[in-house]
Amino acid sequence: MPELKQNLKLDFSKAPKDPEGKAHFEHWCMAEGCHCWGDFGLAGPKGKGRIYLCAAHRAQWLTELEEQKQKERAERAHLAGKDEPEQGGLF
Repeated sequence: MPELKQNLKLDFSKAPKDPEGKAHFEHWCMAEGCHCWGDFGLAGPKGKGRIYLCAAHRAQWLTELEEQKQKERAERAHLAGKDEPEQGGLF
């Protein structure tokens, strides 16, 4: 999968740190400038592990992720020649 290019900027210094291996830990929204609780744990960018986002930034993340996937699908379809109209039969 290509590198995800999203407008939402993440601050990985806000990632939860759990040196003692506790089951419960604090996780704040990792969007830059946000100080809300990170309600949602999601798979982050490749190689970055889990990210935590508040409800508003989760919606933005998922919207941007879906837009990126649609763009990639369109590019693949174009490369495969599927963006041209299908030829009709003669019957």
